[in-house]
Formats: sequence, C-alpha cells, structure tokens
Amino acid sequence: MRKFKHILLIDDDHASNYYHQYIFNQSELSENIYTVDNLDNLSLQLDHINQLNEEEIRPSIIFLDVNMPKYTGFEILEKYIHIFTDLSNKGAQMYVLTSSNNQRDKLKSKGYEMINGYLEKPLNDQFINVLKGIS
Repeated sequence: MRKFKHILLIDDDHASNYYHQYIFNQSELSENIYTVDNLDNLSLQLDHINQLNEEEIRPSIIFLDVNMPKYTGFEILEKYIHIFTDLSNKGAQMYVLTSSNNQRDKLKSKGYEMINGYLEKPLNDQFINVLKGIS
C-alpha cells in the first residue's frame, strides 16, 4: 500500500476539508494532512513550502478547489505557477478537487501540465484505493 508523506488541501470550504481529512486519516493514506482555507495566507504558505525545498515538508499530493469566492483555483495556479511547477517537477501529484462538473473547467484543467486529474467532491473509496495502489 502506497502512503503519501504530506497531503495539501487548498479549499475555502471548512466542511469539505474536514471530511477529506477524515477520509485520508481513515484510509491511512498520509502521515500529515495540511489545509489552506484562508486564501489571504496562501502566498505566505506556498512560499514557505517552496523555500524549505525539503522532502520532509514538501507535499506529495495537492488537491486544489476550483470554485472559491476570492480566487478561482485557476487564478491560484496562474499566480503561483512557478511554485506548482517546481513541486510537480519534484514529484508532487496535483488534482483539481471540486464540486463543479463544468466541462469548461475540466478542459481548462487539462491545459496545465502539472495537473494529474480532475475530481469531483467528495472523494470516494475507489479513488482512495487508486491512490493507495490497491486497484
């Protein structure tokens, strides 16, 4: 069973973050789960992660919501493209995790090389098993 060192959730929805943290903990998918739900602090947190540049703190997998009130996930990707590209080049997987099933959003996410997939909330057992390397 594969286990990720760190998972990073970027989502303004506290309930969604709580649910996904619970799912990740129950599945023993990760040692540490970090959430960024205050986008005002996003810049500082991403810069901190990027500056440390150490495997011990770097996220192994990142989930980014698309629909947020202050910035969309795509605006965040564009603003911090250098950080997400660097994390991807260092082995981090990145997924859009959103309640939107908008085809334009799905197509747009395919335009970003560092995005591994587009997932609709909530995550299900089937995807968790794929991440764990079970199925």
